[in-house]
Amino acid sequence: RHLARRHELTLAFPVDEPRPATALARLRREIPDLEYALIRRRPRRLAALAHLLRGGSATVAYFGSAALRSRLAARLAGGGFDLLYVSSSSMAQYAAAAPGVPVVMDFVDIDSDKWVQYGAQLPAWQAWVYRLEGRRLRAHETAAARRADRCLVVSREEESLLRTLA
Repeated sequence: RHLARRHELTLAFPVDEPRPATALARLRREIPDLEYALIRRRPRRLAALAHLLRGGSATVAYFGSAALRSRLAARLAGGGFDLLYVSSSSMAQYAAAAPGVPVVMDFVDIDSDKWVQYGAQLPAWQAWVYRLEGRRLRAHETAAARRADRCLVVSREEESLLRTLA
């Protein structure tokens, strides 16, 4: 809200809620310029797992949208953006469309570490999937941290993890 009072904002995001109309209407009252893509949970989960097995990150695939990527690339090519604020590593994939625009990457926490932690608590037959996603997402987070002009995290512990990325 604070930023919206003083700056012209565009909020871009994928939506995986089954009926997002009410939430989108509320959000549009705060930030009128929304770019979003609807994604369906069940097919997206299957596609994310397939992407993981083919060498990518399931998290990045789940939140990826070719339609959103295309619309953002077109808007970014037109200029008019003086900063990208990227919230969470899964959204960093969209910053690639704006090579000359400064990026503030808000990791909040290092998601790849959470996957590794979950994997450490699971039986071996499940743990390998979590560890694999942790490694794949870590590579994506590393690229995002290197692309960013500034990185934000929520705590000193997360800051230490972030330093191992870049």
